Amino acid sequence: MHVERDISPAKADDLMSSAYKDLHAEIFRYIHSKSGDWSLAEDLTSETFLKALRYEGSTVRNLTPWLYTIARNLLYDYFRSAAFRCEILSDVSDASHRSQQSAEEEFLQKEDAVTLLRAMTHLSEPQRAVLRHRFYEGLNVRQTAERVDRCVGAVRSQQLRALRKLERVLEDSGLAREAVQS
Repeated sequence: MHVERDISPAKADDLMSSAYKDLHAEIFRYIHSKSGDWSLAEDLTSETFLKALRYEGSTVRNLTPWLYTIARNLLYDYFRSAAFRCEILSDVSDASHRSQQSAEEEFLQKEDAVTLLRAMTHLSEPQRAVLRHRFYEGLNVRQTAERVDRCVGAVRSQQLRALRKLERVLEDSGLAREAVQS
């Protein structure tokens, strides 16, 4: 999507409205995947589109990467801010109040994540990319195909092969059966 500098304000508003409808969920997922905070992702997604709407610079050649750049910069600004540092300090004080059971659950979740990451090292980079886009970022097959520059059929095939290989690796380590039993 191209945005020309000399288009009318009404047309720019229509263009941004269309971009919002098409890209809102994708930008939200990106921010949420980086921040892990639902309400922060909602706020920064809105701020991303507001900044884009208020932009008065030169021509924007492609709207999607530009919106991702705005979102990334907003995330960087947030993580460098004093508000974020205060939240970190309050989380540290809250950690002392956690029960033993929640600490055990947290440890097991982290252990599962590490095991999955180790198992993913057995996949090729294209397979890892497909799984990351599909399951971590929550993109659909078409969006994933656009990101990895492949056709939809190739993405489906790569996803299936990657999941089968992960299953074999986890079964060999005895972890797949544990996951099914729990």
